[in-house]
Amino acid sequence: MKLFVDYNNNNEINQENFALAEKEKEISALQSKMENSANKAQQADKVYGELKTLYPGILHGLIKPQELKDSTHTVTLWQVFIQTRNRVPNSEETKMKNWLKTRLEPDSIKLVLTR
Repeated sequence: MKLFVDYNNNNEINQENFALAEKEKEISALQSKMENSANKAQQADKVYGELKTLYPGILHGLIKPQELKDSTHTVTLWQVFIQTRNRVPNSEETKMKNWLKTRLEPDSIKLVLTR
């Protein structure tokens, strides 16, 4: 008895399996990115609450991570926008920025204070 092997069919199956594996990698990467974004959003909310406790003069604020990418690196820039009742002295602004750097562990941080 002779067995006939259809190499064209095997090749199609291999191509479909490869395409399926690539799609699964893409889905996994997107899920990871979504989880990372959600974690950063939760972290931002928590840090904002702590910041309001430390600085009761804060009226409004927004803490937002921004990912900056080039061909080889990804850098997280945390943008922090705070509105206060009164002008914040430079020494307090420096303390706030240092606290944010310690708390957020960013690659970079941009703090904008307004009154």
